[in-house]
Amino acid sequence: MAQLFWKTNFTPLYGLNSIISSQFDADRIDYLLRVAYLNSKEPRLLEVVSSIIFFEKEGYKGEEIDEKLSAYKGHLAEFFDEAYRTYRELQDMLGCTPA
Repeated sequence: MAQLFWKTNFTPLYGLNSIISSQFDADRIDYLLRVAYLNSKEPRLLEVVSSIIFFEKEGYKGEEIDEKLSAYKGHLAEFFDEAYRTYRELQDMLGCTPA
């Protein structure tokens, strides 16, 4: 039931904090908004994002990651550009420095 709430009400973010702030502290709200953000994404897009993260953690950079994505996730090529944007958004959300 909660998943349906997030899926149907995530896009208009205004007011969401006020709806749940009386029940949760700021950290919990932040966490729930991040979960809602991920939940709103296409699963195949998240598959590419997780592959980018994996290849980066394995020490690959830039074009090397692009080559790996093409080799292993070529069937999801339509999601590559959006996956990089989503990955940058996630890094911003989490306060991570890009590698």
